[in-house]
Amino acid sequence: MLFLPGITFPLTTSYYKLSNPNSILQPFIHFVLSVGIYHGSVWLFSGEGRIKFITILAGFLGSLLFLLATKYLLKKRITLVQIAVTATLSGLAFLPYEWITRSEFLMGFAVFWWTVVNGFLLNLEYKKSSFH
Repeated sequence: MLFLPGITFPLTTSYYKLSNPNSILQPFIHFVLSVGIYHGSVWLFSGEGRIKFITILAGFLGSLLFLLATKYLLKKRITLVQIAVTATLSGLAFLPYEWITRSEFLMGFAVFWWTVVNGFLLNLEYKKSSFH
């Protein structure tokens, strides 16, 4: 389970296009980097309880790094402003978990909203680029 979300999220939201057999390198690097970013975020989560609001930072950094890798490696047409707003909202998704109580329900709720926010941006970009 440690790597499963790091694998499934990029596979379902990045819309890898392999129009040329020689173009496999960038999607492969993006995929491996995505798994590494997820693993790094989980590692940051391990600081919860010792470091205040670390889950917010982990959610923010995970989103920021994933979206930057997506923009530059996969050449997606998302702006830096969209990335900054999405990363901020992704980090804030963990605020109820940090502020109210550290329950499994609120952690699940935060991960759900992180996925929705990031997936929304990537699906929006995919829909825009599909029509051009």
